[in-house]
Amino acid sequence: VYGLLPLCVMTAILPFLPSNALIELPIIAFSAGIMMKTFTGSQIENHPFVIFMTSGNYRRMLTALYYAIGDQREYRRQAVNYSFIVGSFVVGAIVSAVLMHFVHLKSIWVITLSLITIMVYYSSEVKRLGLKETNL
Repeated sequence: VYGLLPLCVMTAILPFLPSNALIELPIIAFSAGIMMKTFTGSQIENHPFVIFMTSGNYRRMLTALYYAIGDQREYRRQAVNYSFIVGSFVVGAIVSAVLMHFVHLKSIWVITLSLITIMVYYSSEVKRLGLKETNL
């Protein structure tokens, strides 16, 4: 949650800043860099994934699908997990592009709301399950 806070704050205040690429680009790059550093080594069920849409997630998804189709059951869940990751990035990009046409720069607030939702849900699950010393 603490790793998402800088990105959440920057996406919330970005529409209020003057429209100047010399200001916006370093802020977004700084926030994205902090998030990438924070989530380096992220895993889903002991399988690594990259927090940003890259060919690595897509390649792992296709590899897992290939093995799952080849009747290796242990790869089915991995294929589903990577499919969710890749699908989420694709859907997020499409929704963001569509929203840009209607609300312009304020469409970044959808990202802010998504981040807040994730942080609240994750925090409540950690508290509910008593996982302050371990990870979900």
